Amino acid sequence: MLRQYQKDACNAVVSWFNYHDTPAIVVVATGVGKSHIIASLADYYAKSVRVLIIAHRKELLQQTGEKITSDVGFYSASLGEKDISKPITVAGIHSVYDVVSDWKYILVDECQFLSNNTDDGMYWQIIKNHPAAKVCGFTATPYRLKGGKLGWGEVIYEINYPALLDMGYLAPISNKLLANFVPNLENVEVRLGDYVESQLAEVMEDPALIEAAIKAIIGYGHDRHSCLIFTVSVRHGELLRDALKLNGIDSVMVSGKSSDAERTEAVAQFKHEYGNVRYLINCEIFLVGFYAPNVDAIFCLRPTKSKALWEQMLGRGVRKAEGKTNCLLIDMAGNLAEHGGLGEPYREKARKESKQNKGKICPGCEEFTKPTAKQCPDCGYIFPEIEAPKVVHEYDAD
Repeated sequence: MLRQYQKDACNAVVSWFNYHDTPAIVVVATGVGKSHIIASLADYYAKSVRVLIIAHRKELLQQTGEKITSDVGFYSASLGEKDISKPITVAGIHSVYDVVSDWKYILVDECQFLSNNTDDGMYWQIIKNHPAAKVCGFTATPYRLKGGKLGWGEVIYEINYPALLDMGYLAPISNKLLANFVPNLENVEVRLGDYVESQLAEVMEDPALIEAAIKAIIGYGHDRHSCLIFTVSVRHGELLRDALKLNGIDSVMVSGKSSDAERTEAVAQFKHEYGNVRYLINCEIFLVGFYAPNVDAIFCLRPTKSKALWEQMLGRGVRKAEGKTNCLLIDMAGNLAEHGGLGEPYREKARKESKQNKGKICPGCEEFTKPTAKQCPDCGYIFPEIEAPKVVHEYDAD
């Protein structure tokens, strides 16, 4: 049974394609059943035409495929299947990009990976191979990971974190900006919309920052059950893992170098399916397709200029779970000052524009809140009133 906002999203897509042939974009926050919307649309259209669903990770393919009620086939090397004979095909982009069939609708999960340059990439290759197909993308972050809004389609439906939080579908995030631990990134270059990772790693791997991070992780994580830690590089993660071990804390580290078996085992232990791993360190692995509602703390040691990357990290902690009252965010990278909290409006910046502090830090508990807030939402601290300066003229009025 679809929730009302999921029905509204489906209706928006159907209405759009009744009158338009141009691409559409649906924006739905992380953790509230985007795959249900895609599956429902696929079932609806598959009654009369064939449908292709594309994603880039096997976890996403499986999540969507299991929600489809029509006859569905998978076309993905990672899943070991190549079947395009069914009314609905759920396919990995790396496997299907050069395949031609009679699909009339192409539904793209995590469509922020489609470049605004329609001559660029595998997604556009398969779309151009099916010129009569109608295209709809689905995302929680309607901007490119390397910066800039998506411009290749019309956003026809959007519901974000604040609204879904008010409806009770998502868990609140307690934002802590540790201003004393924010790294100095003045000498780190920015290319293609984000920091150069090799230069960023040199800064974040500094022993003083590692020590500060360990103190924060131990101090803030002691009463949390499932802590997800984001790092810049593999070495950065390994340094944190080793430092935690020296302090008597076990953790698991996963990265692009980890095998599928190692990653699966780490996630199973972290979800407490077996074992009891409380700290999971990762280097840009668990951004999309990672389903772990038990995450109740995120430690971010990965500065980024990309709002999309920032919100993907935050999205790992918003799902509700039994016994979970909120997700604690410990930002040691200055991202809250750069982008604001989850669901803050996206704003284009001038090329050389510096960070804009979009809030204030509570001196009592380090909660990062709105600049207009009169009281800390976490500890209740009352911010002092700032009196407006009096205008004093050095002359008498005429």
